[in-house]
Amino acid sequence: MLTAKGSVYDYSPDGTIQRFKTAEQKEYDPQTTIFFVPDYETMRKLAPPSFNVDAVLGDNETQYEQSLFQIVQGEGSRNYIVNAQGTKLDTMDVIVQETGPIFLTFGSDGKVDFFLPVSAIPIVGYYTFDTRKYHDPQDGQWKQERHLRNKVTEIRYKKKITAYNTACLATRKRFFIILVECPFLPPIFSSLFGGQSKVF
Repeated sequence: MLTAKGSVYDYSPDGTIQRFKTAEQKEYDPQTTIFFVPDYETMRKLAPPSFNVDAVLGDNETQYEQSLFQIVQGEGSRNYIVNAQGTKLDTMDVIVQETGPIFLTFGSDGKVDFFLPVSAIPIVGYYTFDTRKYHDPQDGQWKQERHLRNKVTEIRYKKKITAYNTACLATRKRFFIILVECPFLPPIFSSLFGGQSKVF
């Protein structure tokens, strides 16, 4: 189930996502959520006329990847998955039960600069974005890791199905594995709030 230089994501019955990195032959701690960020060309089609993808994120796929990666990894950066009402969705069970569109926000504490439409369903060519919520014993605080990773290249289902059904994922009746590219450096609308920052 691996590509030549691939990571494997496996949905577990407990609602977490297991990541195995082939290049390192290493299985990482389970991720809390995973969702999928559209590629450059798709984002240009999805974005409303009032949001200039090229001006904000670059005018080609390479610049788009690099811009997203730099923003996500920037000091003080905060990213959340939200629904159209701005409600945070912090577990896979909550995400897959959402019936409307979902978005990935980009900003800092208490402020959203812009956000992108994302998918709870894996799509070939989209970038993976995973998060992990964990308890830090050193300071007793709950923290969250977030990583924008590589493009989905192949989806293999553990059971033969003709169409993906989010309800099946929610009830853990069907699970699938996503194979993604793994290069050395991970790649990295107008606002629904009328172009204004939104405080959650």
